[in-house]
Amino acid sequence: MSILKIERTFPVAPEKVFAFVTQTDHLLKWWGPEGVSMKEHNLDLSRPGAWSSTLVNSQGALHKMSGEVVAVDPPKSVEFTWGWHDARINAATKPGCCLKSVRKATAAPCLC
Repeated sequence: MSILKIERTFPVAPEKVFAFVTQTDHLLKWWGPEGVSMKEHNLDLSRPGAWSSTLVNSQGALHKMSGEVVAVDPPKSVEFTWGWHDARINAATKPGCCLKSVRKATAAPCLC
């Protein structure tokens, strides 16, 4: 398994960054690239457990993904696995398999 670690510093309070990563109403505003919409989801990154979402692009193609929240440390970080369920995303994956990586959102102290 490959591990992807993403860290960013934002000039806002850690609690605000944590809310945008863990609260569903905030997640739905930025989840996925431009030009896609959320068809269905089970996005609760505020606690350990399974999550899933299905995006649909302007041509109607569906892109399913899911994973598991493995650790939550409010308001510092969220760690979760991520897997695509679309063979066109990565032809190297075997049918029924997906790539998984751990992403960690870390809120830095406000420097302003």
